[in-house]
Amino acid sequence: MIEDYESINKMTDAQAAEVLENMKIRIYGGRGNGKTRLFYSYNVAMQKAIQKLKDGWIPIKMRPGTDEEYEEFSQYGDCPREDFRVFECPLPDDDQEVLVTTRWGNVCIDTWHRDEDCCYFEDNSDDDDVIAWMPKPAAYKSEVQDDIN
Repeated sequence: MIEDYESINKMTDAQAAEVLENMKIRIYGGRGNGKTRLFYSYNVAMQKAIQKLKDGWIPIKMRPGTDEEYEEFSQYGDCPREDFRVFECPLPDDDQEVLVTTRWGNVCIDTWHRDEDCCYFEDNSDDDDVIAWMPKPAAYKSEVQDDIN
């Protein structure tokens, strides 16, 4: 645990992830106490923040869609029921360029798209090709470059 304010302001991503992990345990610790939905939302938010702080990569998680979800989706698209899956992970913004890791171990830049009837990566449109994504980091900016400009 970080004790003083100066150290808190200088905490590393790893230390921030540890703090969030401890908060998650405190917030979500009492299961079934009548505030489950609120605590669950805190838990999910904490997991997302922890994942981003740990290594930046966000694993792609999908599950088969329920009949109710499929019925709602089928108004917009014509995906066969047996192929219908739902993402259960944070996703990029529409038209956002991101880094992706493929199932073959390659890292590349790809663009995420959301249409009325589907969402996909532009260059890796097969859902199983991409196993994780992360926002592109900001470009490196050196002090020397600042002096030149």
